[in-house]
Amino acid sequence: MVTRDVFSEDEIARLRLFPEIGRVELIRHFPLTDADEAFLRKFRTGRNVIAAAFQCCWTP
Repeated sequence: MVTRDVFSEDEIARLRLFPEIGRVELIRHFPLTDADEAFLRKFRTGRNVIAAAFQCCWTP
C-alpha cells in the first residue's frame, strides 16, 4: 500500500515532523503503565503491539 493512498499531503507532512528517537528516549519519555501492558497483550503480532504501544504513549 502506498502512503499517499492512506494519508493526505498535510498528514504526511505532519508525520515527517516527528523526530527520530533512540532507545534511551523511548524508555524515558514513553513508559507504559500496567494497564497499558494488559491492553497490549490482546494484540498478536509484534508489529501490532508496537503500533498500539505508540498510540498509548504519543499525543500530538
